[in-house]
Amino acid sequence: MIKFFRLIRYNLMETGKTGKYFKYAIGEIILVVLGILIALQINNWNTNQQDQKKEIRILTELKTGLEADNTLLQTTLKKYTQDHKQLNTLDSVLKLEDHPYSKSLNSLFGKVYGIRFVRVNSAFYEDIKSSGLQIIRDDAIRSKIVNLFENNYKFLDGLLEFEKNVNEVLRPYYLANFTNIDFSESAHPIDFKKIWGDPYYKNIVHYRIITLQSNHLKNFKNTIDAIEAIVNEINNYLQDD
Repeated sequence: MIKFFRLIRYNLMETGKTGKYFKYAIGEIILVVLGILIALQINNWNTNQQDQKKEIRILTELKTGLEADNTLLQTTLKKYTQDHKQLNTLDSVLKLEDHPYSKSLNSLFGKVYGIRFVRVNSAFYEDIKSSGLQIIRDDAIRSKIVNLFENNYKFLDGLLEFEKNVNEVLRPYYLANFTNIDFSESAHPIDFKKIWGDPYYKNIVHYRIITLQSNHLKNFKNTIDAIEAIVNEINNYLQDD
């Protein structure tokens, strides 16, 4: 094709048709520019198609991961909510000074001592960050994803360290005053009357109630709500795409 254009130009120059030569040259330049623009347009279209497929794959995989985390959080929240109720029961009966010992109290004592945390999966988000969050075109979805992982998930990841600190408060007392300790499940008092009338133990129980409510129940619910909102938006986005 290039040789053909050169031949035409050569013939025009040889025959002295300079005016036609320049008109033809301009036309040839326009054709070349148009060819380049069309090629760029096709390339951009191909790139957009590839990016769109990558975005769909990322959002689909992210949704699957979030749904798995949501199931885990729902199950754990249910258990911790039950633990919280039992702790409140213990807090209430501790106010009864003459309450007699029964073996059923061991399960209530056990709920006070133990480390509670959950492992959510942040690895996929880190992969998305490294490859570029801009692949997710919807600003609202992208913003909510960032907020979920940078705030909710980071807090949940930090629960283990916080629980270790709580445990440092509870462990010395429990090791000194209880036997047959099963973390978060059961503990048998060595001297029931001593701990039952101990103001320090009552403070420990109250402390565990507060930390469980503010750190676990509240943040689990917030994270579950955030996950479900993102999953719904992703579903709607993928259906419209």
